[in-house]
Amino acid sequence: MKRAEQSGLAETGQGQGQGQGQGQGPVQGQGQGQRPVQSQTGPGQAGLENAAPLEWGEGVRLRSRFVARAVLILLLGASMAALHARGGAVEWLLATVTAAVAFCCIILPYMAVGKITVERSIVDAEGLYDGGDMQVLLTLRLSRPVPFMWLGMSEAIVPGTAQSGKGLKVEYAFLPGFKRVFHIRYSVRGLRRGEFKFNPLQVSAGDMLGLTVRKIEVECPGSLLVHAMAPAGEAFADLPGFRPSAKSSERQPIASLGGQMITAAARASRGGAGPDVRSYIPGDSPRRIDWRAMARGLGMQTRISNAEEAGQLIVLLDTSKSAYGADMRLFDAHVGRAVLVMRQAVREGKSVVVLTTDELELVVRAGERSTLLAAEEKLARLQWGTSPRKPMSQCLSDVVAGMPRGSALICLTAGTKGAGAVARESNASENVFYGAKLAAVRGVKLVLLLSFAETEAAPAEVNWRARLQGTDCSVKALPVPLSYRKQAPAMAELSMTANKEGGALDVSTASS
Repeated sequence: MKRAEQSGLAETGQGQGQGQGQGQGPVQGQGQGQRPVQSQTGPGQAGLENAAPLEWGEGVRLRSRFVARAVLILLLGASMAALHARGGAVEWLLATVTAAVAFCCIILPYMAVGKITVERSIVDAEGLYDGGDMQVLLTLRLSRPVPFMWLGMSEAIVPGTAQSGKGLKVEYAFLPGFKRVFHIRYSVRGLRRGEFKFNPLQVSAGDMLGLTVRKIEVECPGSLLVHAMAPAGEAFADLPGFRPSAKSSERQPIASLGGQMITAAARASRGGAGPDVRSYIPGDSPRRIDWRAMARGLGMQTRISNAEEAGQLIVLLDTSKSAYGADMRLFDAHVGRAVLVMRQAVREGKSVVVLTTDELELVVRAGERSTLLAAEEKLARLQWGTSPRKPMSQCLSDVVAGMPRGSALICLTAGTKGAGAVARESNASENVFYGAKLAAVRGVKLVLLLSFAETEAAPAEVNWRARLQGTDCSVKALPVPLSYRKQAPAMAELSMTANKEGGALDVSTASS
């Protein structure tokens, strides 16, 4: 559990004060006290200059009713004048009631609120992941009781960048009575990958008739990091370089001779065949050629040794916005799949290198879990680019050109825009076909994983396989469910206790 704390002293009329905040881990920063604000969705502080705007309407804004206050003051003046002129019992009663109402509605909201201390704790802040839940505990402490008043709390969680999706706003109002310590616990479901920040906490205080509303902003800076996670149910234990899983993903290599699909059963039926074969590449040793398969008319095939299987593993992630059709969730799904590949490699004691089209390089070494955690944090903050430094096709060709024989390259992209132009056959390096053909020549196993919407995955896979016919590239379109694409942070539940026990009266529930 990580905690951030802020305390401040609100003064009558100005609402200014001083305080200090502390933070650890994902919830950190130093506060500047509290001050009056003009709206409930103010710009916020704590390093939010680049934060995205909140994606919700402001709704009903709480504010003081100046006309009603003016009428009450006039009525108080009239009752005092009547009391001075006549001095009867009726005049005394009217003046007393009017003065009491004016005191409770105009003076008490400014005089009663003293020092406010706010603490925020996030349960398991380092274990937040895409699609998971988050629990936040807010502890609000008052220096003195505020009876005959209501208190409101408003907290906004905003994305650190404009690409991190929507934010969330939590609002809660209650009658404090004579209690001074309040514990507000709320949970958020449907988290999305990225870094999020907490806007300054806004505390509102007002009288029972709603004539005066005080708004106090308490600096309690904090942030949280939501790690990437692939759609539920996905696993990649059968990728090149990994131990085969119990259930195949039905990926089939595209043969380079005549478009023939060579299955495992067909290879096993050939006498003298090794554990696996691939198409012949000029320069292969004649002792490794499967002459029996050639005699049966299956073409020249080369046996693959175990040493060649256990080669270098590289993951190439496309970070171009246009490749995903401006669908951020397709990109988030691929980032989560890159994390799955890294974790699988670590479990099997292998090293893996993650590259992006923006020239980001992450190295996860076998047996060094710290490198895995550091890579996951960087991928959690990764954003796509409108103009990457290199196109995906050029990055693919450059990476393949530097890989040794027997290595494996897993390419994560989408190709939702201009897929035909990207994948067509050509001798230029501007398309994926050239990179796939180069991988076959150099003896590099290439796996192309495509991220598509659930309804578009099947036809897209057929299209890409047809366009990459003639290479040893394995192609699979991975569907992204609609529930994953439409996922957005939302309130799950909210509860409050006062002085470690129930006692405060709820006025309204939270809103998001």
